[in-house]
Amino acid sequence: MTDIPIKIFVIYGNSIHDFGTLTKIIKSLSDQRYQVTVQHGFSNPGSVPANFHVFDFCEKDKFINLISVSDLIITHAGVGSISAILKQGKMPFVMVRDPKKNEHVNDHQREFVDFYSADGIFIEVKLITEIIDYLNCIQSIPLPTRKYITNLESIRSDLFSYIDKIFHD
Repeated sequence: MTDIPIKIFVIYGNSIHDFGTLTKIIKSLSDQRYQVTVQHGFSNPGSVPANFHVFDFCEKDKFINLISVSDLIITHAGVGSISAILKQGKMPFVMVRDPKKNEHVNDHQREFVDFYSADGIFIEVKLITEIIDYLNCIQSIPLPTRKYITNLESIRSDLFSYIDKIFHD
């Protein structure tokens, strides 16, 4: 391994529910070989190791930049975060918020992960050892099995054209 720290970006998302499961896992990343940036949202990460940089929220450009410069990204199972990571050509390491632990209001994240887990667009993480295994061989993190494709821009363009037509005709 090199002397350059491995850059890890952890994304809690914006749920008002605390994400204790993720907090427990990332505390194991205190090794100085890692440079950890944590977007904790409304969750309380508590005291964090010295190699952690934490913030609650940031603007979109900073968020995308953090994804693009990171070697490994750990995220909640939010579609927006997973999509942003895939758009940067990176493999998301996904953790599901558990409503039984009061980490979310329902099981939609579990349903999403179960439905798409075979597609090879993310890696579900349940234990810190799964992350450490990848960190020990960082160069072998797989890429997503397909490019992320969205038609959101064309939908947005059509919507704005429609709105312009309504107000200007």
